[in-house]
Amino acid sequence: LAGRVERAQPLIDEMARRAASATLWQAVLLARPRAAVQLARGNPAAAIEALKPASPYELGQLAGHWVAYLRGQAHLDLRQGKDAAREFQKVLDLNPRFPVALVGLALSQLAQGQAAPAADTYRRLAAIDSHGASTASMGLADIALYQGKFAEAAAELEKGLALDESLKDRDAAALKHVALAQAHLSRGRAREARTAVDRAV
Repeated sequence: LAGRVERAQPLIDEMARRAASATLWQAVLLARPRAAVQLARGNPAAAIEALKPASPYELGQLAGHWVAYLRGQAHLDLRQGKDAAREFQKVLDLNPRFPVALVGLALSQLAQGQAAPAADTYRRLAAIDSHGASTASMGLADIALYQGKFAEAAAELEKGLALDESLKDRDAAALKHVALAQAHLSRGRAREARTAVDRAV
C-alpha cells in the first residue's frame, strides 16, 4: 500500500500542474485522490483539509458520493463518530444501497455506543446481496462478541462462512474462522477453537 501511495502522489501533482487553471478540476477531481492519499498515510485531519475545496460541489454529479465518503472515513479514523455518521448518511441519501457507506455508518454508530442501530445498519447491508450479507455477518458477530453473546456470535459467523464458501471468498472466510475461534474460546470450547484456527490458515 505504501508503495502505491508514493507512486500516486507524482501523478496527482502532474494532473494539478496540467489543470492549473481548471477550477472545478482542482476543487473536485483532485481533492478526492489527495484526500485518499492522506488517509492511506494515516493523516485523516489532512484528508479533511484536502477535501475542503470540493465542499461546494460535493453532492453534485461530478463529485458523486466520494467526497462525503472520504470525509466520513477521515472522521471515523479520528474517532469522531457523530461527524462520520453525518457524512456517511449524505452518501446513503444519494444511494441507500452503497455498501461501503453502510459499513462506515455502522462503525460510526458503534463509535457512539449505538450497538442496536449499528446492527440494524448491518442488516440493511445484508439485504443488498451475498457479498453484503457476508460482510454484515462479520459485523453482527463483532457486536455479539463485544456484548458477550458468544453463542450468537458463533451462529452468525457460521452463517457467514456458508456464504463465503458459496462465493469462494477465502480471505473473508479466514477472518471469520479467526473470530469463530475467539467465540469458541470465550465459551470454553478449546477443541472447536483449534479447529477454527486450522481452517483459517
